[in-house]
Amino acid sequence: MSFLNLSILFGLLAVAVPLLIHLLSRSKNRVIPFSSLTFLLELQQHKVRRIKLKQLLILILRMLIVILLVLAFARPIFKSRSANPADVNAGTTAVIVLDNSFSMTVPQNNSSLFQTAKAKINEIIQIMRQGDEVYLLFSTDSSYLNTQAFLNFENLQNSLKNKMTSFVVSDLNKAIDASQEIFHNTVNINKELYVISDFQKSTLPDSFSLTEQDVRIFALPVRPEFISNVSVDKVLLVNTILEKNKVLELEAVVANYGTQPVQNKLAQLFINDERVAQTTFSLEPDQSKTLFFKFVPDQSGLFSGYIVLEDDDVLKDNKHYFSFTIPDKIPVGLIGQRNADTQFINLALLPDDNSNFDVTTIKSGNFENVSLGQFQVVACRICQFQPKKITGYMGFCRKWWWIVLALGDFDLEDFNSTIAQQFHLPKLTGVYENKLASDDQFLSFGNIDFTHPVFKGIFKEPQTKIKNPHIFKAFQTEKSGDIDVIIPLSNGFPFLYEKNAGQGKIIVMTSGLGDEYSDFTYQTIFAPLMSRMFSYLAVHQQTQASEYNILDELRLSVDARLVDQDLEIIRPDNQAEKVTPTILSGGLYLKYAQTNIPGNYKLNSGQTQIAQWSVNISPEESVFKYYDNKELEKFHFNVLKESNIEQSVKNQRFGKELWKYFVLAALILLILEMLLFREKGDSASAE
Repeated sequence: MSFLNLSILFGLLAVAVPLLIHLLSRSKNRVIPFSSLTFLLELQQHKVRRIKLKQLLILILRMLIVILLVLAFARPIFKSRSANPADVNAGTTAVIVLDNSFSMTVPQNNSSLFQTAKAKINEIIQIMRQGDEVYLLFSTDSSYLNTQAFLNFENLQNSLKNKMTSFVVSDLNKAIDASQEIFHNTVNINKELYVISDFQKSTLPDSFSLTEQDVRIFALPVRPEFISNVSVDKVLLVNTILEKNKVLELEAVVANYGTQPVQNKLAQLFINDERVAQTTFSLEPDQSKTLFFKFVPDQSGLFSGYIVLEDDDVLKDNKHYFSFTIPDKIPVGLIGQRNADTQFINLALLPDDNSNFDVTTIKSGNFENVSLGQFQVVACRICQFQPKKITGYMGFCRKWWWIVLALGDFDLEDFNSTIAQQFHLPKLTGVYENKLASDDQFLSFGNIDFTHPVFKGIFKEPQTKIKNPHIFKAFQTEKSGDIDVIIPLSNGFPFLYEKNAGQGKIIVMTSGLGDEYSDFTYQTIFAPLMSRMFSYLAVHQQTQASEYNILDELRLSVDARLVDQDLEIIRPDNQAEKVTPTILSGGLYLKYAQTNIPGNYKLNSGQTQIAQWSVNISPEESVFKYYDNKELEKFHFNVLKESNIEQSVKNQRFGKELWKYFVLAALILLILEMLLFREKGDSASAE
């Protein structure tokens, strides 16, 4: 315990006043001759002792009353852990961290949590005094460099008026860390951190601590009692191959993060701003559901769309954007040493003038001079592969989706140390070869995985087998659980397998396409399988690279021909920003990082749209699971109650004042003294 007015303690000298009065008011005894009083004294002795005891008690009470009153005027305080009564007149540095994520848009008392939070800042400002400095940090800011203090609190209030919530995920821990630098550099003794938030569990780690000492940490929770919120968390294209005039299927995952069940809620699908499908659903709290939509696109090109739900308490997570492309022509590059290396694939992809592919044939000795970025899919025949060419292939695979077809004549060790090592492919362990190519000595297909997307749409009815080709030569690979075998051979080794590589996919055929390898190219399954395989990889590339979250960097590998063109990013708010490709390791890239609002971002070259991306908010902001006050106290927060923020802060600053209790104790003793004094007077009169 300590005192705010130490000088008043000199008043304790007044405790001697009752003692002096008592001593000076004692009457002197006079000796009067009288007959024997022996029996009378014995009779009155116990009464005299009672009177003296009461007089002593009254004296003690009066002295205690004086002591208590003096102590009350000295303003005694009980020191809290963060209190420092020596800092009563010291300056204060206050850092206010305000949660401005979209979870704060939840309605509350005809307003919103964010408006309530702003009002609390005004209450905090009223506590500050002239000369104090206040810093305002927002939980969604990406950087806190050069944050300036508000010395004029009216300017702080004006800056809050037009502040809006953000689509960015709240990171209270990052903002609290930024406050450490401010407290470290301040000269003020009082250091106070105010965090105003709904305190979603996604905004703080399981534990955190301040490295800067002597900082008082206050939490001002603003939470709704009830909330109605259903969010669209994810949208997926079911189709692995996209074609115009064919049914496209979409899946949308919706979740009820509110406290109330929803019944017959409407979900609508919009494509290029036109509604094409809708459905209704019901959900209990903390449940999710997958919705299914179907529509038929009647043209090719770039498509942008979104799933939108009916309005609820949180509007900003009711819409989820997506985009996809139905190519008019899929650009394909075929790399080979001879015409024979590419002719079979070329014929399969270009059966007539109405083909969906635009095929370019490239000589393997010349492919390094060709920009592979212009192709969505590349196929090549690996034959006498040169290790120095790995760099070009590797860069392409990072950016796009590959097909590696027709393993030819090469050294196994050369393949294993170059391509297999770079792309993490299974190593080749040997080769099966029937040099006579006789009818009774060959391999065939094993149990084909007809569920793989490359087979979808080839057959009218489900298949369990097809006519087997004769395989005269095929490479054997080591066993690996990291590949997806599409077609196995009858000896158990893969004939056609799929492998993720970097950001792309590789489909490897362990045999060649010439007559010396097999008669596969003459089978009826060959042409449709090639067409579906190339379409599958092209669509996979488009769908995988189109969805991003807020603040994700958009990146696109561009052809060198676009360098001199006028490129613009068209944002969802229809603002246009010029962009320029950048040369990075692996090729020419276009980068754009200002993705601070959700929607579909488009890349235009002049008046022509050449690419698009979909940016959505992070689902974690829609999860309304809060830290309660007891949990916040474990983080060493002093949780301020709404009823009296000012008094709570002062108690933390200086400690809890006890003068009221001292005055009350003095009044109780005064009443007791009066009762004793009256009893004493009555006794004296009776005597």
